[in-house]
Amino acid sequence: MLVLGVSGCPSGESSSDDVPDQDETSGDSGDATAAGSMSDSATMDGTSDTGAPLHVDLFGCGFDLSCEQIREHVDISPWGSAECATELAVSGDPGLVNHLVFLGGDIDETERLVAFVGDGTAIRQWRHRECFGSGASCSEDTLPWEPSSEHELCDVSVAPNIVEACNCPETEDCHFGCRTTDWLGDCEPVEDYSCEELGALIGQ
Repeated sequence: MLVLGVSGCPSGESSSDDVPDQDETSGDSGDATAAGSMSDSATMDGTSDTGAPLHVDLFGCGFDLSCEQIREHVDISPWGSAECATELAVSGDPGLVNHLVFLGGDIDETERLVAFVGDGTAIRQWRHRECFGSGASCSEDTLPWEPSSEHELCDVSVAPNIVEACNCPETEDCHFGCRTTDWLGDCEPVEDYSCEELGALIGQ
């Protein structure tokens, strides 16, 4: 269910982050222009190198993103990426966004893929990698990702003031508040989607 509210136009920006805590990110997935490549830490028997079962890696499906990848450290860049994703969430249209959160230049990274289905729900998956002390580099993309997480079905839920900002004309100052990385409400694990199933839901 898409949860939207109404309030006065905001005077500034609101941004929050629902990236799972680090202890929840035993596996995640993501990329920039296309959704990404398959996680590298799988074994031939369909399990991770720790023996945990693998989930369908939606980042390996090769879908195009609806917005430029959101990269977040202390701030968000490029700045318009979060606005594009927030406008998509508020619009109720189907689409795909990617959000990368990283600590420092080469410490660790958590990346999530959010597929807005267009019916007030979204499908989320994430992956994670610990870069510091690994002997490989996140910045040079030489460190494999941990296996991708389970799939989650989430309600799309955007704060009322941000919804109002997105509904303001782009030429007005109040539109400046139409950016966040907090688009999702309640989430619960679901059976894995195939690439074909997800593609049909988002029109790819």
